[in-house]
Amino acid sequence: TTQLTNVIERLEVPDDLLTQFADEVVSTLNTNIKQKKNLDQPLLSFSARQNPSGVALEIRRALESMSNDDIRADTANRRSLMFALSHIAHRKQGFEDAEVAMYRLALNENESWANNARGTWPSLFGVVFHLTHRTFDERFRILQKHFESYEPHELELLLDGVETRVSRESVGHSYSDNDKLDGDVLIPTNSEIRD
Repeated sequence: TTQLTNVIERLEVPDDLLTQFADEVVSTLNTNIKQKKNLDQPLLSFSARQNPSGVALEIRRALESMSNDDIRADTANRRSLMFALSHIAHRKQGFEDAEVAMYRLALNENESWANNARGTWPSLFGVVFHLTHRTFDERFRILQKHFESYEPHELELLLDGVETRVSRESVGHSYSDNDKLDGDVLIPTNSEIRD
């Protein structure tokens, strides 16, 4: 993705053309996910960079329409989806849809990587080290909503989110310049942390 982005910047491709190209990818994303067509990871990441809210929404819609077994069975696209969703979670637009999609993936985890959905989703709720553009209260309300309508098999994952929320973090998450496209993340003040 970095190489693709660098080439595009050197070519000085007009923004409207980049948006049109990303919109084309977004328009087929839902169908491609549901049909388990092999997703092109650099292309998906590029589209997530150009149109984070559109990509997050289509991934969410696709995953919400799929059975748990179908989500678990799609091992080929899991990494591409997680790279895109992790990037979008750091952006101002698309966070809520990315969170829901990541939650669906986490509930149906099929990877053992440390940065799988099961390991990444709870990190969205950290007090200080969260790398999002949502306040702590906004993210806490999202976590509360999950508790209002959870199924028994979801409880362990939700408790991981709560544990992240109340932990005393000492190490932050890694990130790149791509994760700061919308500026710095929201870091709570000491008084907000104590509350």
